[in-house]
Amino acid sequence: METGIITPTIHFKNPRKNLIGVIEGRIKIVTEPTKLQGDKICINSFGFGGANSHILLKSNSKQKINNGTPDDDLPRLVAVSGRTEEAVKTIFNDVQNRLTDAEYISLLHHIHNYNIDGHFYRGYMMMNCKKIKSCSSISKVKHSLHIKRPICFIFSGLGSQWFGMSRDLMKFPVFAKAIKKCDNVLKSYGILITDILTSDNKNICDNIIKLLLGLVGLQIGIIDLLTSINIVPDFIIGHSIGEIVCGYADGCLTAEETILSAYFIGLALYESKICNSSMAEINLEFEKMKNICPSDIDIACYNSSSNFIVSGPTNSVNAFTSKLQV
Repeated sequence: METGIITPTIHFKNPRKNLIGVIEGRIKIVTEPTKLQGDKICINSFGFGGANSHILLKSNSKQKINNGTPDDDLPRLVAVSGRTEEAVKTIFNDVQNRLTDAEYISLLHHIHNYNIDGHFYRGYMMMNCKKIKSCSSISKVKHSLHIKRPICFIFSGLGSQWFGMSRDLMKFPVFAKAIKKCDNVLKSYGILITDILTSDNKNICDNIIKLLLGLVGLQIGIIDLLTSINIVPDFIIGHSIGEIVCGYADGCLTAEETILSAYFIGLALYESKICNSSMAEINLEFEKMKNICPSDIDIACYNSSSNFIVSGPTNSVNAFTSKLQV
């Protein structure tokens, strides 16, 4: 149906005498490549076990443009399932041996959008193949039961930043729109998150205001991106500045309130006259920690009943941690 040509039946020479429809010409056996008249064909199947089936197919008249190659350069996520690990890998090999065909990948998405009985192997592939020779991909296959697992969004704090974070995410319209939304809020303060996330300055996050805005803006964009494809969390967890993002994730804060909170926290820290200070992670029970902590060192973060972050003058923190290690 894709070529518009009916393929010939091989090894057919003469019909049996009891095939009246064929002998009278009411049914024609195609023995040569023949042009398909119309856009529909019928297929019959008669099984040895007595199962008979009949299907009517209609061709897709849409013409594929540029072999389905997308206009953008975004990587594609392919998630499939199979009865065996080899079945999943076979699909991945087929996908990888093609140029990126957005329509073919979309077909795979529709096929594997729901659980398929007996498919206990699942896999995903992240690929970008506009040219086969420059094709790059990441894939993983795992045995999995049909269990819907809870989804948890974990929002990080200081220390998770890295140069160039989210540059590729800016290619997604939903993510870029979220960052633009934050930019509009911050414009009157003379700072743009777009500039922070796309800057060529590797030291841009040395500025505490830009660091906090970059981390919070990035996570706002990720929330909007994930929820736009119906990935909604069952649980949310935030650490440090990530706790503010939790407020946005569960609807307590608007994007404007969230990004302004990050800005003014950063501004307060930037304008504070803080001495040369350090932080350290301590694993001790609270009561013991409270009794031995020096007066110039504060417990800054209560991670758990036996894990804390302390902060204070660098010399005092170094002396305190050295004493604990003895």
